[in-house]
Amino acid sequence: MEHFQYLTISLIGASIGSFLGATVWRIRARDLKLQKKQNQKFDKIEYSKLNFLTKFKIKTDRSHCLNCKHVLSPLDLIPIVSWVYLGGKCRYCKKPIGKFEIIIEIITALYFLISLVFWPFDLSSNFEILRFIGWLFIGSLLIIIAGYDSKWSEIPTFLMYVTIGLSVFWSLIILAENNFQFDKIISLILGILILSGFYLFIYFVSKGKWIGFGDIELGLALALLLCDWRLSFVTLFMANFLGTAIVLPGLLTKKINKSQSMPFGPLYIAGFFIAFFWGNDLINSFML
Repeated sequence: MEHFQYLTISLIGASIGSFLGATVWRIRARDLKLQKKQNQKFDKIEYSKLNFLTKFKIKTDRSHCLNCKHVLSPLDLIPIVSWVYLGGKCRYCKKPIGKFEIIIEIITALYFLISLVFWPFDLSSNFEILRFIGWLFIGSLLIIIAGYDSKWSEIPTFLMYVTIGLSVFWSLIILAENNFQFDKIISLILGILILSGFYLFIYFVSKGKWIGFGDIELGLALALLLCDWRLSFVTLFMANFLGTAIVLPGLLTKKINKSQSMPFGPLYIAGFFIAFFWGNDLINSFML
């Protein structure tokens, strides 16, 4: 029965991942349209390619090939399987689809599976099941943010506000379960200072050159979700550790130059997931 549950949650995650990948492109198309409307600098080639996505209403919207704009059939939309079967190319125009779609499907499937396997709360009550569903929803928003930031080094403002709002609600639930104990509130405040305040300081010192304000808002949301200063510290450590592990080999092989910027959002979110599921184990191992 457990194996069936794991398979089911993974398939659901892959399906949700397919939707998240499509959502990233639609958010980008609307951002470009807004940038043009506000006379801001925008990528005209990308705008020309994606603008058709803004012309559909939600109830009439369908998945399209971004190259030939052909409406995709259900057989083209089977998560992971369709991409592999078609060799990463559109069935109609034969142009490459790109690896972004299958990567986000795999990541979401793994996220759903790991969430079920390592979920730290009991799932025996309706409240706990709702909490788990809420966690999957918040995590899906974070995956959209990570995907968007990885491609364009930006974090959509409205999406960040939604995530912060849900994170506030999540932290209030945790505080209420702990009867709003003073030490728990202090731990939350310290976590916010670690994940958001630290980079806010860097933002002002560098005048926005070293880090974007979206990463500061993201840090606030992550700290609210963790509600524990120790886990916030683990998140910060793991995000920078992962960044070093990625950047250092690139610098040594000269695939990355010193002036090249790197989106921090995906690293921040990856560090957060590690801290949420395994942070206490890491802390305990260092304390021994």
